[in-house]
Amino acid sequence: MSKLNLYSVFHLNLAYSSLSEERRPEVIDKCYRPLLQLVEDFDARIGIEAPAYTLEKIREIAPDLIEKLKSLISAGKCEFIASGYMQVIGPLVPAEVNRQNLKIGNAVYQEILGIKPRVAYINEQAYSHSLIKHYVEAGFDAIVMEWNNPAKFHPEWSPEFQYQPQIAVDDDGNSIRVIWNNSIAFQKFQRYATGEIELDEYLKYLESHVGKSSRFFPMYGSDAEVFDFRTLRYRDEAPIIQSGEWQRIRELFFTLAKSRAFSLLSPSRVLKKAGGEYAFRKIRLDSDNQPIPVKKKESYNTTRWALTGRDSIGINTKCYGIYENLMRYQESSDHPSEEKMNQLWKNLCYLWGSDFRTHITEDRFIKYNRLLEKTLVETNKLAPIKTLPEVAGLIGVKTRNKNFTPKIEKKGRKIIVETKCVKAEFNTLKGMAIESLVFKNISNKPLIGLLENDYYNDIAFAEDFFSGHTTLEIPLQQKTTDLERVNVVLPKVAITSDSVTIEADIKNNLGTIHKIIKVYNYANRVDMKYVFQLNDVSPAAFRAGILTYNPGAFKQDSLFYSCRNGGNNQEVFSLTENYRPGHLLSHIVSSGSVLGNTGGCLEVGDEDKSIMLLNNMAEVAALPMIHFEKVDKDNYFLRTFYSLGEFDETSKTKKNYDTEFSLAITAKKNK
Repeated sequence: MSKLNLYSVFHLNLAYSSLSEERRPEVIDKCYRPLLQLVEDFDARIGIEAPAYTLEKIREIAPDLIEKLKSLISAGKCEFIASGYMQVIGPLVPAEVNRQNLKIGNAVYQEILGIKPRVAYINEQAYSHSLIKHYVEAGFDAIVMEWNNPAKFHPEWSPEFQYQPQIAVDDDGNSIRVIWNNSIAFQKFQRYATGEIELDEYLKYLESHVGKSSRFFPMYGSDAEVFDFRTLRYRDEAPIIQSGEWQRIRELFFTLAKSRAFSLLSPSRVLKKAGGEYAFRKIRLDSDNQPIPVKKKESYNTTRWALTGRDSIGINTKCYGIYENLMRYQESSDHPSEEKMNQLWKNLCYLWGSDFRTHITEDRFIKYNRLLEKTLVETNKLAPIKTLPEVAGLIGVKTRNKNFTPKIEKKGRKIIVETKCVKAEFNTLKGMAIESLVFKNISNKPLIGLLENDYYNDIAFAEDFFSGHTTLEIPLQQKTTDLERVNVVLPKVAITSDSVTIEADIKNNLGTIHKIIKVYNYANRVDMKYVFQLNDVSPAAFRAGILTYNPGAFKQDSLFYSCRNGGNNQEVFSLTENYRPGHLLSHIVSSGSVLGNTGGCLEVGDEDKSIMLLNNMAEVAALPMIHFEKVDKDNYFLRTFYSLGEFDETSKTKKNYDTEFSLAITAKKNK
């Protein structure tokens, strides 16, 4: 049997959500100093990773520790791993924010440590393949990414892949080497350190990964702040053991250093020593049913930084407003000085830090909001936020002879609108839900609309599936929708040569939803605007812009969806297997994932045609989810919807919800 080569990465983060600023010196003394002492005392070649912001704070509080870290790096006793200026969730922020976060981080690393790291740790192990290009352009040779979740959706991979570095690839020919992390392994390490299992049990676990040939295994790849320190975030946090958790870690490293079965090496050393049949294979870490892998179990997913927390969607919306302003600053000849622009980008990277979106302490959240509002006001001076028509205005059809007069008629429960490019039917008994939406020069079939309860033979789908509506699911309460009779016989209608606009109020037990529907005459486009005035809606699974696709209009064998997840280009995924990220996971976790949609454009379609959905993230940073299921051999169910809120253990109660959400529904031919 060959030795098992063990490596580790300890993550340092003084922006940790439930850590108050007053306790930062305590973390430095109880967690960071013992870690560096461990590095100094053992030839362990430990990887130490920290956002650049954390290094800035350490330098302010304990400059001697920075000097010690520099000395250990220089002596080759540890390796520093990068992660950008802040712990930003890459798939949930625009491409330029990712670029700036890595650029600013590298500049601070150079300033404080005098080095440019070559290996980067994927923040929260939240990955999209669009991130590869950012890391390559920032000068990194490799990334550290979790094995467990990508492997779950790639059954074709050999189990041996986890013991060797691989090469992650994207759709555009970019690639980067991958050093694996392992959630089960780092949790097992934590259990040993906190006394839940003994040393002999832990060593048996490591021995179970020894193979006939040389293997490389990530012993640890998570937080340093969890040892000999507790934030008291949870009631059931285990007490710190009397003998000391860092002392137990020291005993482990002492044992491993003497062992003939194991060797210790740095993360980058893995890249130099690895080789053979199972090493450096070109693979995709994402998959059709997991476009954004995240560490640990499904309950720990992208919604926690996007849609839950204290007010994730609210602060993300303001961050998008700042981002839009900064992008216009860069394109303008009237922008501030380069020094000022750099500071504004640094502020935005800080504001998009993941920890402000989960268990953030009250005092830090108040301080954070002051900076958020100040930066938004400051950047708004020169660059007003775009409205939805400006964002989506180029999606349309050029018509030479603009001489078609829009038509509108009331027929029973329906209002039927017909323009040059669109024919749409709306149900006045169901909150102006879309019964049929035909883009006339794309297909003579409705692409979106109502599927009645007898459409499918499967009893599990024996209900009416509407389009264009809203649902709110509050724990322990009955589901609320806007599928109610509108409060007038004929809603308010405005007809011009370019469009037909319909307005209606829908009341339910939580308040009022004012809907504004605009059907364009000379464009393949329908806009839906929801003005919410609701009470006591949080925490809730809050979904709007729900669209049901007509299975008879799209070919099942070529169905796909695409959006941007932190990069410059749309990421394209096939719809071949059941995909339900919005399903309820438990009584405290409302969904399993959400798309980043960082360009504000979701495309769904087949090889012939597509529906394109556009929303303005600076109006409200709602994010899309997809529900696809095979119903039988020849039929399927497909829906898209936008979430304005989810719930999990990070959620905080918010009494009222007054906001607007706009969605442009457009269509195009793909052939």
